[in-house]
Amino acid sequence: MVMAMDEWLDLLNGLPPAKPNNEPGTGVDETALAWAPLSQHALIRVSGVDAEKFLQGQCTCDVLELKTHNTFLSGAHCNHKGRMLSSFDMALVDENTYLLRVHKSVAELAYQDLKKYIIFSKADISLEKNYLSLGLFGQNLASLVNDIPNLNTVEDTSEENKTYAVENDKITLRHSPNQWEIWLKIDTAKTLINRLKEYTQYTPQYWDYLNIKRGIGEVRSHTREELLPQEINLQLVGGVSFNKGCYTGQEVVARMHYKATLKKHMYRARLQTEEVPLPGTRLIENGSEKVLGSVILAAQSDSGQIELLALCTDSAIGQKKVSLSTDSSVNLQWLALPYAIPK
Repeated sequence: MVMAMDEWLDLLNGLPPAKPNNEPGTGVDETALAWAPLSQHALIRVSGVDAEKFLQGQCTCDVLELKTHNTFLSGAHCNHKGRMLSSFDMALVDENTYLLRVHKSVAELAYQDLKKYIIFSKADISLEKNYLSLGLFGQNLASLVNDIPNLNTVEDTSEENKTYAVENDKITLRHSPNQWEIWLKIDTAKTLINRLKEYTQYTPQYWDYLNIKRGIGEVRSHTREELLPQEINLQLVGGVSFNKGCYTGQEVVARMHYKATLKKHMYRARLQTEEVPLPGTRLIENGSEKVLGSVILAAQSDSGQIELLALCTDSAIGQKKVSLSTDSSVNLQWLALPYAIPK
């Protein structure tokens, strides 16, 4: 069971309407604090003396790093063909307890996928129904710790390092100096949301847009069991370990790394249209209808345009005639990613 929408409505009751990120000409003041309820996400809890060993044998990331580094991890759970069943961010809550944040559209299946492997481990797994996620963004987030109850101090390191803090069942993940995520219990969230009501609230989709700017993809129901980890650049953001040993799907993932030449990567683009395309929507070469790739994640930008992350053939990048199969009248405009794609 994941948090029901009516519970979110109860928490947000009485607040001003969430601001959409599609007001032409206004954009977003990226220096000001704003927040969003991350109702598109759910949490899975894995706990017990064998929790670490179990997750190490199932996930693409090196779970051992959670105890040796002050970090949280991105990663994926794959099937035996190396195709991702789910992708996640994972944090260590205590010595034997881990939380994995996944997209809600795959949460139940992700839970069942992991559950069938855990039966011989001294560990338990559950869909976490007592926690929810909030997103904070804006400059000087660290300065808010003393002003807003229920925020944790997170070490302010370089922008490339992901750090986190755990305090009284609150987990604060620092994706960047200007983008934090908080996992906290529902009762605690009521207090925090009441304090945040003086700041601008955005829709959950604005968080998707921020992740698109950072080049962070995600498995959703439309792309489940369709993608290799490398096809959302997971290996470029620390989500795949190639020296940790075996895990489900590891042979295929490693073969693509060591013995194959990747001809497709995930790229960022802009689209001059109003409708947000669904994950899995195909990209075509305008004029020939040749399939070049597919949409991984899309959202409205702060100016009302559509930005997206798309799996696309490397040879198509730079072409001016790439469009969506659902609307070939508008071509994509390619944008820079914050990290380099290996050539």
